[in-house]
Amino acid sequence: MKEPQSSREFIDQIGAGISEEEKAFYEESRKRQLTLKPFKEYILVLDWMDIGHAINSVGHAVLIGHKNWSDDPEYRDWYKNYFRKVTCKVTQAEFEKAKEYEDFAIVTESAFDNKEVALIFKPRREWPKFFNFLKLYK
Repeated sequence: MKEPQSSREFIDQIGAGISEEEKAFYEESRKRQLTLKPFKEYILVLDWMDIGHAINSVGHAVLIGHKNWSDDPEYRDWYKNYFRKVTCKVTQAEFEKAKEYEDFAIVTESAFDNKEVALIFKPRREWPKFFNFLKLYK
């Protein structure tokens, strides 16, 4: 059996194996995901770091975020249903400005005397416009 790509394919594959109530639940979940803006998590990395430390910092950020928010219902919804992340390379000024917004954790790096090197923001549906103008990490 091929891996289902959507809840509709999942329902079709298991067919009679679930109740009508469960089918309705999966279908409603699918509709909700299509009509609501998806949750996204933002990770901001300082632009002066080399690629190796930047990659490690993002890994640390994801783990810190998970440890901080894994009991939060919205985080669990994002984790199970969306898991979208946006990673941006930011200047020191953008990094400091981002700290004005809520629900984030700071990543420090021992190789740089425990300087702050990344921020991770709890997933949410709506983001301040500031985040729309940040440069994606490529």
